[in-house]
Amino acid sequence: MSFRDLFSFSKTEKRGVYVLLIIILLQIVVLSTMDLFKESKPIDFSDFEKQIDAFYKSSKQIDANVKSESYTENQLNSELFNFDPNSTSVSDWKKLGFSDKQIAVITNYINKGGKFYKKEDLAKIYVISEEQYKRVENYITINDNRQKFETNNKTYEKESNVVELFDFDPNKTSPEKMLKLGLSQKQINVINNFLSKGGKFYKKEDFKKIYSISATQYEMLEPYIKIENINEKKYSSNVMVEINSADSIALLKLNGIGPSFVKRILKYRSMIGGFYKKEQLMEVYGLTQEVYNKIQTNINIDETMLVKININKATVNEINAHPYIDFKLAKAIVEVRGFNGEFSNVEDLKTFKLVDEATFLKIKNYLCVN
Repeated sequence: MSFRDLFSFSKTEKRGVYVLLIIILLQIVVLSTMDLFKESKPIDFSDFEKQIDAFYKSSKQIDANVKSESYTENQLNSELFNFDPNSTSVSDWKKLGFSDKQIAVITNYINKGGKFYKKEDLAKIYVISEEQYKRVENYITINDNRQKFETNNKTYEKESNVVELFDFDPNKTSPEKMLKLGLSQKQINVINNFLSKGGKFYKKEDFKKIYSISATQYEMLEPYIKIENINEKKYSSNVMVEINSADSIALLKLNGIGPSFVKRILKYRSMIGGFYKKEQLMEVYGLTQEVYNKIQTNINIDETMLVKININKATVNEINAHPYIDFKLAKAIVEVRGFNGEFSNVEDLKTFKLVDEATFLKIKNYLCVN
């Protein structure tokens, strides 16, 4: 029998194999679809849920017991006595039964400027439980160091060791006396800065415009503010000031020119060597068109007062010192002078094409050749 004969079937045998395969396939189909025709029964999770609930209640009870034991331990090792939470030491807090964490929170609050003004303020500290607060509540004694004083039938409070109330003129009162009035060093600095910049208190109400003075402080001090009559400066329309020779007193006669503007005008005049036209005043920092319009008819210019630079003698740095002349131009002037000799007149700067027309018109009044 050959190997091929092993896999040869008769017609009848082949039919038998086909029938067998059909039966196997039908059995597989039936078995795989039987579950689809079965009625499913709901799963009962009630026992499992009861076990979960029991475990949750048990964990909560354990947590509560731990907290209770912790608090009870602190309580057992504590003692009760009168205390001021604003000044109680760390060791005293511990004696009272507070934990290190609670003490750290309280200390941090006080170090940042916090204050306990009444008993209930301690209960607001988030790490202190209601039970702990109730336990120490009757022992909290807060020393109120806010001094009370009355004026015009009103009572005011100020945290200070000593507060004296007396008549004062804020335009003249010394820092020492302001401290006695209850003003802080910061407030005094603001007032002094205002006065040093030419500010004035013309009436009582001006004092409350100082941003660091509270409404309560102003109400307290208002009856004691005594300002001498300060007449507004009267400006004469006939006054005439020569701007290149005027001193600070002369400049103050001009309408709209106060001490600050006087300093700026004198400083700028020194920098540029004087003014050759009125409009240059608007180059002074802060001096607006509005201010200029007020004074333009009351000033005149003497150009003989201008300080000039000799471009045949001056160094690069000396020429560059003028605000209108940059280093590049100053260097070019000196280099051309070294190559061609001295300039015969100021207009040579245009001849050698060192400047354009606009720049020349701006600087020519400050230059000379002898």
